[in-house]
Amino acid sequence: MEILRSFNLSWKNVSLILFLMSMLLAFSVGSYLNSFKQRYYSLYLQLKEMNFLINNVYTKTLSKDEQSVRSFIESFEYKVEYISQKEGSIEIHLSFVDPVSMARLSHILESNGFEIAFFKATDNTGNGNFFIEVVVR
Repeated sequence: MEILRSFNLSWKNVSLILFLMSMLLAFSVGSYLNSFKQRYYSLYLQLKEMNFLINNVYTKTLSKDEQSVRSFIESFEYKVEYISQKEGSIEIHLSFVDPVSMARLSHILESNGFEIAFFKATDNTGNGNFFIEVVVR
């Protein structure tokens, strides 16, 4: 009561101020919830798209001969030095391969049913460009 008398405010003015402040609070909470809902829906759509892509992935398996391995590796734009098939295994030599592509290559070969019997990566340049020798079965 003392505060109201010092500012000469009536109950009508105080109730009006409280009503306006509560409306401002309601509007700000509503706008925050709306932006939260939009972000949530965006992430939900990304998850649904990723789930769709995972469920509808097309897997291509390689036949274990020299020509199919050569065409498959050349499709990834690796610089092929040498590929030959000897005694039930395929020997692959690649040059100028970065470490990320090297890991991707080993993953691709193993996911297509090949067993990596020998893997040697040499970087003579010091720039991360590897010369790779791989023997797969």
